[in-house]
This record gives sequence, structure tokens and C-alpha cells, in this order.
Amino acid sequence: YDVILFEYKDELVLHRIVALNDEGYTTKGDHNSHTEAIKTEAVIGVMSAFLNNGKSISVTNKKYKRYSKLIVDHYKLMRWIQALKEKVAKSRA
Repeated sequence: YDVILFEYKDELVLHRIVALNDEGYTTKGDHNSHTEAIKTEAVIGVMSAFLNNGKSISVTNKKYKRYSKLIVDHYKLMRWIQALKEKVAKSRA
């Protein structure tokens, strides 16, 4: 669940990869409800660590890895629920 730095609509963005696609990645900010399709060539870098209260935390940290999995699994669950809602709505139409 890499976090990449990329250029999107003339801005630099740091978001988590939630899926791979034919041209690159689908990314999502941890607190966003929407996703972005990012081409591989737009990627500038990959996050290797971050600061939390002045302490450097590696992306290989076990707690961080659990957090990342939770965020991505939540996204996948929300996509599944939305698809189910759409299917039910179509069946009622």
C-alpha cells in the first residue's frame, strides 16, 4: 500500500495506491471519498517514512502497515457496498 507523490492537475499530491490499472494506479487520500487515476509517468516518488511528533516512522513499521491495510480494506468495502446499492436500485427500477 505505497504512498506516492505525483502531479495531478498542476499540483503535487501525496496519496495511497489502492489499486493498479492498465495505465498506472488508482490513488486515494486517506480521508477522501474520491479516487484519482494516475499514470505511471506522473509519479515523482514513493514515501519511505514520515514524521509523527518529531519522530521518523518508516513505512515498514508494523503499526503503520496495519493502518495502511485498514485504510485500503475500508476503501474496498465501501466500493463493494456502493456496487451492491446500485445493483439493488437497478433491480427495483
